[in-house]
Amino acid sequence: MALRQLFIHALTASAVVMASVLMILRADADAVDHKIIPVTGDYLIYSGTLDDTRLPTPREAKAAIHLTGTLAQDLYRNLGPSAERESCNPAGHTRSRGDLECDLRGGKGPAECWIGIDIKRGRSIGGVIC
Repeated sequence: MALRQLFIHALTASAVVMASVLMILRADADAVDHKIIPVTGDYLIYSGTLDDTRLPTPREAKAAIHLTGTLAQDLYRNLGPSAERESCNPAGHTRSRGDLECDLRGGKGPAECWIGIDIKRGRSIGGVIC
């Protein structure tokens, strides 16, 4: 039962973060008629590290979130050229600020982004490793 509650809390936290990011980004583009847009992607709830994941525990639970579609395109565009850094993918273009990392696949798109959440602390963490 505790594991089920943990997953429910993680899903709720992930949804709140994604909806908040989406509303902030879209508010500028649609200042008069902003709207919530569905999010696409996937996520992993885990403990440990991204290169050594384990099942979440009552003391440690993290979410690695992979975003695709419109939100990823908006995040990549809004990070701007000043956020560019060396890409893990030789053909990609990566932009990164803080714990948010986005990559334009093949240098042309589509974009995909990653961010993590330390659920127990309520803080963002890295969501991908090279």
